[in-house]
Amino acid sequence: MIAGRQWTSHSDRPEDLAPLALSVILETEATSVKVDAIGIGWGLIGELRNMRARGLHTADVHAVNVGEAASQPHKYANLRSELWWEVGRKSFEQRIVDVSTMDDADTTIAELCQPLYDIDPKGRIRVEPKDDIRARTGGRSPDHADAWLLSFYEPPTASAQSWIRQYATAAREAAA
Repeated sequence: MIAGRQWTSHSDRPEDLAPLALSVILETEATSVKVDAIGIGWGLIGELRNMRARGLHTADVHAVNVGEAASQPHKYANLRSELWWEVGRKSFEQRIVDVSTMDDADTTIAELCQPLYDIDPKGRIRVEPKDDIRARTGGRSPDHADAWLLSFYEPPTASAQSWIRQYATAAREAAA
C-alpha cells in the first residue's frame, strides 16, 4: 500500500467539494472513491453519484458509515474501530504501507497516533470517538488520518454487506 498525494478543502458545502473530488478522480484515474457518509459526506456522495450518472467519471462511489457494525462484530465495537485497528495500526505494525512519497506524511502519521482505545463491556476493541479526540487534544481532529484509512478500506460487496448485517443482527440477538 502506497500513500501519495493529498487534496484538501476547508469548505463544508458538497456542491463546492464535488468539483475538486471530480478533478482528483480524473487526475488519478480512480476506480473507487470512499466517502464518510456522516454529515456533509452524504451530500458529496450524492453529487459524485450524479456526476457518474451524467458520464463525468466512472469511479464507484462508496458511502462509508463508520458508526455501523464492524465486519468482525465480536472483535470491534464498530466499523471505525475496525478501520483504525486493522488498516491503521496493523498496516504500520506489519510494515505493509509506504508513506515515503506521501504529501505531509508527518501530519497524517501524528494523527494516526492520536486516538486512545479501550475494551468495551462486550470485550471488543473500541477506538476513541472523534469528538473525544478533539476535546482531549484542544480541537485537533484526525481528518487526514480518517481520509487515509478510508483510502485503503475495501468496502464489502452488496452480498457481503447483507451477510454482515445478518451476522451482526444474529450476534446482537445471541448476546441479548
